[in-house]
Amino acid sequence: MRVLMLGWEFPPHLSGGLGTACLGLTRSLAGLSTDITFVLPVPTSAEHAGHLRLLDAAPHATGAAPAGPMSDEARPAVSPPPARGVTIHPVPSDIVTPYPGGGSALPAPEGLGAWLNDPDRAPVPTAAAPPSAPGLARPRAPYDGDLPAQAQAYADRCLALAQTLDFDVIHAHDWPTFNAAVAVAAATGKPWVAHVHSLETDRAGGTYHVNHAIETIECDGIRRADAVIAVSRRTGDHILATCSIPPGKVHVIYNGIDLFDASAAEVVADSSAASDPVSNQSATLPDARTEDEKIVLFLGRITAQKGPGYFLDAAQRVLEKYDRVRFVIAGTGDQAHELVARAAELGISDHLLFTGFLSAEDVDRVFRIADLYVMPSVSEPFGIAPLEAIQHDVPVIISKQSGVSEVLEHVLKVDFWDTDDLASKILAVLRSPQLAQTLRDNAGQELRRLNWREAAEQCVGVYESLRSPS
Repeated sequence: MRVLMLGWEFPPHLSGGLGTACLGLTRSLAGLSTDITFVLPVPTSAEHAGHLRLLDAAPHATGAAPAGPMSDEARPAVSPPPARGVTIHPVPSDIVTPYPGGGSALPAPEGLGAWLNDPDRAPVPTAAAPPSAPGLARPRAPYDGDLPAQAQAYADRCLALAQTLDFDVIHAHDWPTFNAAVAVAAATGKPWVAHVHSLETDRAGGTYHVNHAIETIECDGIRRADAVIAVSRRTGDHILATCSIPPGKVHVIYNGIDLFDASAAEVVADSSAASDPVSNQSATLPDARTEDEKIVLFLGRITAQKGPGYFLDAAQRVLEKYDRVRFVIAGTGDQAHELVARAAELGISDHLLFTGFLSAEDVDRVFRIADLYVMPSVSEPFGIAPLEAIQHDVPVIISKQSGVSEVLEHVLKVDFWDTDDLASKILAVLRSPQLAQTLRDNAGQELRRLNWREAAEQCVGVYESLRSPS
């Protein structure tokens, strides 16, 4: 089976969970003898992608072959391509992230690497709020640049490139690739699959600030697709309600995780973050967590969809009863500065650490020292981070408004808005080593059935149904 896969991000260039999902899925598809050509509109390292042939989506004359590999001067400073080979052709793009406000960030706090090395002894920095930081109630930041126009430019480039390739089916990830899939399918007669990892209503985070131009592209693509993959029943139901398509067109295929021993894993830093001072820390983490202070972790985009404000309010309630705890907020987003200001208003800044962007290496480190991971998302189509936390032997609390809550039982669940309940559950885990260990043991066993191999097999089943309709 030859698959033309259209994506918007891929490791090591990540701005959300989509790139992580694409990596895990394509690895397992390659293991099923699926030939994948992944088209990506940004330069990408070969470091994690030995199973893929990566081509750029730069404009090519009709019938012309793609340009040659990038020069040594233009090539990122990464390890050599693996034996199976990866062809990389960079494409300049003004789009930093397909997520609203995803590029906003706090200054990197000094000493983060030292704290990750030994949080028990090192001073813990906290980013300072700007004097005029607005409140959390302000509208979310818009998408950077003219993203619909960039998506259309990507579509034009994919259409030219597709004429030089042989493939059986098109697999398009999320709305930025849907125009491209429509164009390539129309030109080639090949069937295509719309893989929905999130909807614009999810990204709006429960606010009224839905981008209707993007919502239109999204639903139009979903209606035109030959099949639709949703990452959860929750997402599938939203697709049916929002886009009015026949129920039989939607296939629910849950995300998975690549199983490994987190305690012994070799972690490769994100080379795309070389300019970020936080990502350049290379401290060695101690084997044991500190006993003097518990670490509660929020890891994700700091934007309305992910519910960081609810995490902060719950933190205040916890600290009223238990003060040997530090709340770590790792990530960037349009609510970062507002959240710092809110923490100051609540008087809890001394118990908070805003890390800013973390490299893959530092994400691994912060998971290793966490005593609890919390995902209070307002509207989460799936949510891979809880699986990563469980893999690192960290107890997990997730919102009931997440797709991953459909497949995880040995976690604690809350309504995102019920910060009293969230605070109570955080306190229960921190105060009860037995509860924490029970969650670790049972969730770890549960994780074994959530793997990318099963997801890939189901995707192949969808492809085959399109090639040989019943």
